[in-house]
Amino acid sequence: MPTIEQPTAHVKQVSGRDPTGAWILAVLAKATYTWDRDFKLVPAAEPLPLVVDPVMIPEGRMLADCDLYPFKLKTDLILHGHAYGRMRPHFDATISVNEKLVKRIRVIGDREVASMGGDQIYFGPPAPVEKVPLTYEYAYGGIDTVNAATEPNPWMELAADTDVRDLEAQQGNRFRYPRNPVGKGYLVYAKPEAVDALQLPNLEDPTDLLTPQRLAAGEPGHWYRMPLPQAAEWVDAAWFPRLAYLGMHPGTHDKPKTIPEIERGFAPRHILELRKPGIDDAFQLVQGASLGLQLPHFRGGEAITLENLHPTEAKLTLRLPAARPKIWVDGRKGTMKETDPVIQTVVLEPDAKRVSVVWRGAAPALRPYLPEELERMPLKVVW
Repeated sequence: MPTIEQPTAHVKQVSGRDPTGAWILAVLAKATYTWDRDFKLVPAAEPLPLVVDPVMIPEGRMLADCDLYPFKLKTDLILHGHAYGRMRPHFDATISVNEKLVKRIRVIGDREVASMGGDQIYFGPPAPVEKVPLTYEYAYGGIDTVNAATEPNPWMELAADTDVRDLEAQQGNRFRYPRNPVGKGYLVYAKPEAVDALQLPNLEDPTDLLTPQRLAAGEPGHWYRMPLPQAAEWVDAAWFPRLAYLGMHPGTHDKPKTIPEIERGFAPRHILELRKPGIDDAFQLVQGASLGLQLPHFRGGEAITLENLHPTEAKLTLRLPAARPKIWVDGRKGTMKETDPVIQTVVLEPDAKRVSVVWRGAAPALRPYLPEELERMPLKVVW
């Protein structure tokens, strides 16, 4: 790849702050790779541009987050693809980094669920699985539509007469699972008609599986007791816990001392507190990978192993290029500042044989700079 000394679709200089609150200039540089028959990464013929604005899809989830955050505390690891069961009824799909497991998802075939009268609920055996998309539509979550229909939502009524977006209106729906409103399996009250209308998730937490005995939350505010959704794509900024870093709280029926996100180290202890967001919250907000896939900064050369996540290979290891780019930001007055680059985002697409990597090089700045200033300011990236 050539030396780059001006903004392009793949390289941009941005202005922002670091975690101390100091002003910085950062250069974001995106590289795209495919792989050869030995699974060695090589530059792609058609590199992907930096994502400027988040990309949403009609299903109501985020397909791609912005690449231009000036500073991320960790590397976001994203996987767009499928889990391949090869006609097994259930199995685990895993992602490991440098031989250390970072994500395990239990994949389960379609199952029947039915009310058997009284408190009895039946889960049928899972069907054989060929492949399941690793998206949040197939993970635990969703909206308990049957029970929601019995309770008026003033926000939805307001939306009918104003320009309030459906997403904003849904925030007032107490039967919406805050962690993943596009999934399936979430139930508040185990009414027979609600159970019979339910679809069970195909992607679950292997350490906290959904069972007939804990199918219903019991109260809308008991959502936090239910399983964490498991997928490998972006988490929308309107979902918990990202939503909480904006100072918005989905509300709980009581005051829990802890929740799974805190217990597993995915969120700070104050995540359920109503408070004015601070600079720490801003840096938590920009991390958009699924829980468990927000990892200490990659610096190149990491080996990423995928099991049951490729259409032909049961186990596949891809090693990121070890050579790091050299990145300079504008030092003003005709000078340049060399940086210590780290990787902010890695996106894996096994079905498409594609990997994209967003590098960040950052250095102190005198002040914030406007977009039109940044377009004229020098930068340098040497691959």
